[in-house]
Amino acid sequence: MVTTDKFRELREKLGWNRQQLATHLQLSEEEVAAFEDGRSQPTDEQLAALERLADSSLAGPLDPFLDLRLHRVKDLVESTYPERISLATAAAAACLERKYFSKFFRRAVGIPFSVWLSEFRIEKAKELLSTRDDPVLDIAFRVGFQSMRTFERRFRRVTGLTPHEFRRKRRRMAQIGRTVTRQK
Repeated sequence: MVTTDKFRELREKLGWNRQQLATHLQLSEEEVAAFEDGRSQPTDEQLAALERLADSSLAGPLDPFLDLRLHRVKDLVESTYPERISLATAAAAACLERKYFSKFFRRAVGIPFSVWLSEFRIEKAKELLSTRDDPVLDIAFRVGFQSMRTFERRFRRVTGLTPHEFRRKRRRMAQIGRTVTRQK
């Protein structure tokens, strides 16, 4: 039981999910689950490897996009985010069936693919709103949203501001920055 407690403690310290641990230890998720609930015990070598990792500078949440399948999905999104990207298209990029991909993505990333894609597009919109004077509607379409209403609703959910409020706030902050720089 001490080994099981130690395993759980190391998992928490690393901030990793079952799949990330399984990948690092080259085990199945079922084996990792068995370690966690005490049905099986990790070897001393496996515990030592996790302890070294937890104590190293690599400690912290593992980037789920290091997984080759998810990396291919991220590449697809980065190169085609303005276009319509279906779950089936993302699943094909990961070389997985659509039904399995949905579960796989959510388990690895922590949110559904559609939410992640929306947040990715919002980040791109924030960059454009901060650096360009294009109408908000044009920016919404440029980053892949099909309607202004959906864009505004999702933008507000992610940032707490409407796109117009975000742009005004960024401009005020930029003006303050320029004023402070001139005063020096």
